[in-house]
Amino acid sequence: MKKRIFFIFAAIAVVLGLPSCSDDGLPADAVVQYPIKTLIVTVDGRDYTAVPKGLRNDTLAFNVPEGRETATVRTIILADSRATATVADGQEITFVEDAYPIILNQNRADEHKYILSMVYKKPDPVPDFLYVVNSGIKDPDGAASWLDPDNLDSYPKLMPVGEGGKYEGYAALGDYDWMNLSFVKSNRELYYNNPTDGLSGTYGTVPLTENAYDGDDNLFPSAGIWANWAAGSGVWLFRVDAAAGELTALCTQWAVSGTATSGAPQAMTYDKGANRWTATVSLDAGAFGFTTVPVNAGDPTIAYGGSGGMLTEDGPQIAVAEAGNYTVTLDLSAAPDYTYSLLKEGEEPEPDPLPFMYIVNLGISGPDGKAYLDPANRDDRDKYPVIASADDGATFEGYAYLKPYDWMNVSIVESGLKKYYSNDSEGLNGTTSYGHFTLAEKTPSAANYFPTDGLWGPWALGSGVWKFSYDTAAKQLTLLCTQWAVSGSAVTGVQAMTYDAAGRTWTLSAMLAQGGFRFTTVPCTEGDPVLTYGQGGKAGELVADGPEIEVAEAGDYTITLDLSTPHAYVYSVVK
Repeated sequence: MKKRIFFIFAAIAVVLGLPSCSDDGLPADAVVQYPIKTLIVTVDGRDYTAVPKGLRNDTLAFNVPEGRETATVRTIILADSRATATVADGQEITFVEDAYPIILNQNRADEHKYILSMVYKKPDPVPDFLYVVNSGIKDPDGAASWLDPDNLDSYPKLMPVGEGGKYEGYAALGDYDWMNLSFVKSNRELYYNNPTDGLSGTYGTVPLTENAYDGDDNLFPSAGIWANWAAGSGVWLFRVDAAAGELTALCTQWAVSGTATSGAPQAMTYDKGANRWTATVSLDAGAFGFTTVPVNAGDPTIAYGGSGGMLTEDGPQIAVAEAGNYTVTLDLSAAPDYTYSLLKEGEEPEPDPLPFMYIVNLGISGPDGKAYLDPANRDDRDKYPVIASADDGATFEGYAYLKPYDWMNVSIVESGLKKYYSNDSEGLNGTTSYGHFTLAEKTPSAANYFPTDGLWGPWALGSGVWKFSYDTAAKQLTLLCTQWAVSGSAVTGVQAMTYDAAGRTWTLSAMLAQGGFRFTTVPCTEGDPVLTYGQGGKAGELVADGPEIEVAEAGDYTITLDLSTPHAYVYSVVK
């Protein structure tokens, strides 16, 4: 074990230390050593060797199966025998947030702090939301208000909106023989209910009581919210303010209204199976929005507008360019990301976009930390590249230019932002430009933040254009750093292309002979696999391992390779 540790330290010294540590005052055979030569700690009766993250990194880390607050220093040896440290053999140390400071004193005027870091896999945080649990849902013994742990996805959910413990969502409540409701925190440690039959109509605000749950029966009883249970059937908007202890409930019926409907609301129909509202209506050129139709006098009106398929409350009216018969769809199933669609009679619906995932870099900071997916700029593909699936989510792929941030670890984030996948080990070290990694499924602990500790050891190594390939069943990510070139019968040798980060394309200006060519990668490191693209089914389209792209006439050409859109790789050839 000691030989292995010495080899690692020596390798770090040779690779990282010598080129930048030349000094005329050093002997010719000088070897740069880490100031803490050996540090072994004992946790739960097992010894672990702490390893520095680099010669100029002040952190030493060791991996344990589970986190602990304390450890015992078994052995500490300093490179300079004259130096002293604030820990000694046999000393018990206490970690704060998995870190313990060690001060080295090489002389009275030269103190330096090092951090001993305990590394372990932390449990995935539970996303914050509320389950809507109906008293009409009963466990196998007939007990009411059951949250079935094997069928959690069947329960409506209220999602966080804004700050301060506020939640919102729409729930279709069926015709149960009992309709009281509880709102259960996603971690199932707390739940909220109404202790009285406070709501007699289709709109109102009632108090909520916070309750601790410490049982194991998954029952969350409530005495409210309705005086008349039958009044509970329908599609309801629920808004919970946990801090204020209040629930606002509104039974909803939706319509299409605006200048495109001549001002007359056109009623929509709820499709329970699809969990959305639809209407087939005649629309004039103009605009419309979605609005609730009060079920009873005094019910407030909710209105949504927007563009590009996305909706916001009281948003702008949706433009209708041409009169005709349209099918309008309103989808309120995924709070707060409400959506709509508009399809004119006789037109084919646009194909559903490919399932995709964001690549979020730890170097992108937000107001509260790193690995931030800015909701206002998530369509910025320079900042947030994506990988997409052409096989219904079985596999994803895409090319991403990763900018040289000050921190280069990345997470793969589902488009709905509810789950993400990451590797917490520094798997790509040294000059490695190709590798496979098993990713862990995680849930964000805070909205729009997706932290990770992997994939690169030296962070600067992550910059460049990488191909990401992800197998969802195996949860395996394959990474390959790419440099592209042109080769074939129309090309002399292999001619390297240049990457344009602004245009997200590769280009080459070259003399081509009559013949053909393909696009091919040039291995960044010996042993890297080689990728090729050739002529696809149509001019300008590419397919993996396809035939040569024809060059009919010799001449000077500019060739462009565009891999910026997953599964829609294209090229151009301009003489």
